[in-house]
Amino acid sequence: MIRVAVGNRIAVCRATGKVLKKYELLFESAEVSRLKQMVESGNFQSIDTLQRAVGHKAGAKLTLFIDADHNFATAQVSEFIPFDYEPVMSPMSYEGEVVKTIATLVTSGT
Repeated sequence: MIRVAVGNRIAVCRATGKVLKKYELLFESAEVSRLKQMVESGNFQSIDTLQRAVGHKAGAKLTLFIDADHNFATAQVSEFIPFDYEPVMSPMSYEGEVVKTIATLVTSGT
């Protein structure tokens, strides 16, 4: 899904050839299991109820890649284990209406 162009990493959807934009949302460590559950179920509606990370409390990270048309997205949850974030689940892919929901939540400042 990632290709290298002139030394820069660009995420590209293999199926469509479209470039994906990367988003990273940080949450408190206690939210890892709830975040995983949201990603696994594809239900992101209550993501705004999760405690966002402030300062050094960023123990959970949600990494999203979304195409510009909001037709395809991937999501993966990582947990901070000194001294880096380690994935705690395999990436999940989404298509259709769930992507539009995710994109709306991410671009609205959630």
